[in-house]
Amino acid sequence: MQDQKQRTFDDTINFAEHLIKNSYTKPEKLAITGESNGGLTVGATVMQRPELFSAAICEVPLLDMVRFDQIGIGETWVSEYGDPNEECAYRHLKSYSPYHSISEAEYPTMLFRTALGDTRVLPYHAWKMAAKMQAKAQGDNPVLLRTTEDAGHGVGTSTHGKLTNELDKWTVIFENIMEKSKG
Repeated sequence: MQDQKQRTFDDTINFAEHLIKNSYTKPEKLAITGESNGGLTVGATVMQRPELFSAAICEVPLLDMVRFDQIGIGETWVSEYGDPNEECAYRHLKSYSPYHSISEAEYPTMLFRTALGDTRVLPYHAWKMAAKMQAKAQGDNPVLLRTTEDAGHGVGTSTHGKLTNELDKWTVIFENIMEKSKG
């Protein structure tokens, strides 16, 4: 929480490095997925160490850590993340904010998934992130975005919608890993 949040991303990075170092896998065969706060972990981890992953699935994510408090119910998360209106918290939040960390780099294939009915983490997080990454990403890996119309923050998704989401996720992972493993 708050000024300790970077530990989450460091642990994820350390685990990916451990898997690679000990020959359990290679970056071209490693994918990362997460939803909601896990989507923040995916976004921050990939922005900090994109070379570790072949694919990243970022679902209903919180990604703009500098403005999260200004939209929807974001102001209720200040106790968890810190108040971006306070200088110390702002610096910390901006240091790992996925949206503010995008640079002209080669990123893994990214799939952002959001829902129009998500009142918890509004779709603008995924929309802004995908658009900025599409403009700045180098290389051939696509940055994809799927917005579901009749769903919320995981709630209210029909069985068909859940299956479609899973199909999208596993197709991106499988196609990416298979394509990159050919070389």
